[in-house]
Amino acid sequence: MSSPGPLSGSFLAAASAERQELAARQAEAQERVEHFGTLAARAREEADSLARLLHDLEEMLGLVPQVAMCELDEELRGERLREVALAVLRETAADGSPIHYREWFEALSDAGYRVLGKDPLASLARSQINVLT
Repeated sequence: MSSPGPLSGSFLAAASAERQELAARQAEAQERVEHFGTLAARAREEADSLARLLHDLEEMLGLVPQVAMCELDEELRGERLREVALAVLRETAADGSPIHYREWFEALSDAGYRVLGKDPLASLARSQINVLT
């Protein structure tokens, strides 16, 4: 197989012009990606905020059960820990973003729950092993 001969000046000029065009289009596309990513993040925040407001209103109207006052300082272990921890996780990471188990534990505490056990963080982690696998 023979190698191609030298490229002509007009071909090199056309290829260079095409490269510049493609680079400009790629930069514009990247700007659009960043712009729409920002818009998506804002929309996600707004949707989450509206969902919380809607839930609060539905609680007030009696359309969904309210959290009982006795549950605000509920001590969790076993099956109840699994249920409540997953419910809090769904609310905390509703968009499906990863969450560290320490943040998850803090979210449980912030919601008024207390995990029982010698090492509450480990109790939370162990309670979810069979659920998440």
